[in-house]
Amino acid sequence: MKDAVVEKVLQYLDNIGTTLSNGAEYGFRILVKQQSMEGIGFFIIVGFFLLICSILLIISLRKLKVEVDAYGNLQFESLFDVFKLIAAIISGVLIFFTLLTLAFSGVENFLKIANPEYYAIKEILDTIKGE
Repeated sequence: MKDAVVEKVLQYLDNIGTTLSNGAEYGFRILVKQQSMEGIGFFIIVGFFLLICSILLIISLRKLKVEVDAYGNLQFESLFDVFKLIAAIISGVLIFFTLLTLAFSGVENFLKIANPEYYAIKEILDTIKGE
């Protein structure tokens, strides 16, 4: 009687282990895909942001009409030209910071595309460590 209960418990634990193993394998595949998509998404967002800021910068600078008088002061044709200059400055600063972000995070996100298994395992280990 006692052996039958132990046998049923062991069989039950084997079934649970098999189920968890299949679930863990599926979860790992999803985590690998997530790492790849995270890297691709980063480059899509950065590229889109650079495109929008570059277009804004080009349009602002082409439409800007500024003259410098004899004293070195800027003379604008209208108040709208001041806003164009401000838009050009802001878009230039945003392009600079976007390129800085690309320089610091671009390598890691490229490696997430090239080797997603490593970053999936790294994320699992970080989760276990509690980071």
